[in-house]
Amino acid sequence: MFWNELGSQILTVVLAIVAAAVVGLVIEILRVTVLFLRAKLKAANPTLSDIFDKAIEMGVRASEQLGITGQLQEKAVDKLENAVGVADQYLLLHGFDIDAEVIVGGIEAKVNALFGKQ
Repeated sequence: MFWNELGSQILTVVLAIVAAAVVGLVIEILRVTVLFLRAKLKAANPTLSDIFDKAIEMGVRASEQLGITGQLQEKAVDKLENAVGVADQYLLLHGFDIDAEVIVGGIEAKVNALFGKQ
């Protein structure tokens, strides 16, 4: 009788530990799966925020390249106008008509982030 109760108690403890480990593993697998699916969904269906960020980055980088190659006369003014034009076209291509002042703000923030105050 004593061995029966002892075996039952040991089995209960072991099963509790195994169950906790299995639950933890299942939760981790679900978490990784959800992260993977969210990344896949985001790539397939980007949000306005993602598209806006991409448009701003494209505008800034394109203007920097034109500035480096000397294709812009008045660097600061022409770069900003060019960056706004590129970003605006990208946004319109994706079906978003964003106010130019918002685009300018995004460009200024991106330039600040990339190059800092010089």
